[in-house]
Amino acid sequence: MHHTGNKYFILLCLTLLFALGGGAIPALAITADGIQQPGEYPHETSFAGGDFQVYWEIEGDTLSMALVVKSAGWVAIGFSPTVKMKDADMVIGWVTREGAVTILDAYSTAETGNNHPTDTDLGGSDDLLTKTGSRPLAWTTLEFSRKLSTGDLYDAVIPAEGNIPVIWAYGANDNWGNVHLVRGSGALAMAGEASSEQTAPVLWPYHAILMAIGFLLTLLTLAQVLGGKGNGWFTRHRQFGLAGGGVLIIGLILGILNVQLSTGLHLRPPHTWVGLAAILLTLAVLWLGLRWLGLRDATSKKKLRPVHLWLARLDIILIIAAIVLGLFAAGIF
Repeated sequence: MHHTGNKYFILLCLTLLFALGGGAIPALAITADGIQQPGEYPHETSFAGGDFQVYWEIEGDTLSMALVVKSAGWVAIGFSPTVKMKDADMVIGWVTREGAVTILDAYSTAETGNNHPTDTDLGGSDDLLTKTGSRPLAWTTLEFSRKLSTGDLYDAVIPAEGNIPVIWAYGANDNWGNVHLVRGSGALAMAGEASSEQTAPVLWPYHAILMAIGFLLTLLTLAQVLGGKGNGWFTRHRQFGLAGGGVLIIGLILGILNVQLSTGLHLRPPHTWVGLAAILLTLAVLWLGLRWLGLRDATSKKKLRPVHLWLARLDIILIIAAIVLGLFAAGIF
């Protein structure tokens, strides 16, 4: 009975303490261990439908921040850009499969492109006080801290209150020079008010799907010629050819829009050059096919036919090369 009374007494004391404290559960102390725990940071927001999560705390003159991102590749956030990426104070990092963590204090020198060298490369200093991270499954977590005002020319002054504009992005692999999969911009409300977001539409998956469909239609077009020429082969050949060319052109348009909305820099990687050559050759093959239909002279038709077929074969090779290079550019290979 005595022990039972002590238990009730302890339970009563805990209940009173919880009531007097307004029901609040004390926040966890921030530990720079590369793992974001629930309740560890007092402020949080998310972008990209929750795929890019930002947690932070300002204590005195120091900012502690965690990025939790649905990506197994590089992750980046930039503070106070002027135009697009230009002049952004960047923090870029990744975690390898083996658990090695790299977090860079960088600076964006141009509006677009792979133009974000480290502060030390520019003559500044690395002002990140802590750098930790982890990569459970397909998510990457980075934790870092820095002074609100470092005095470095390449660091933004982060306010303790009010909004600060930010840009963010993440890639498919650890090569931070590769183009991002998803990027966006917005503002962080440093004192914990509502943050804002502007996310660029992601069009490259649709571009990839259409190019793959166009490639398959192109193969079917050629197969009608090489497959024995059964009944109705020419009608199918023409239908598949026109459909494949149309799908490839729509895919090209989506690819151009994706680059324009993403970086604005066209014809940079080899994938874009090879892809453009493939589309131009596709148009040439279609034009030769239509030209062949319009000819009445049998001799002219006989001369034009092998040119049309060999250009079609070359076009298929270029489309395959463009697809493979595109998969490399996206980080899938």
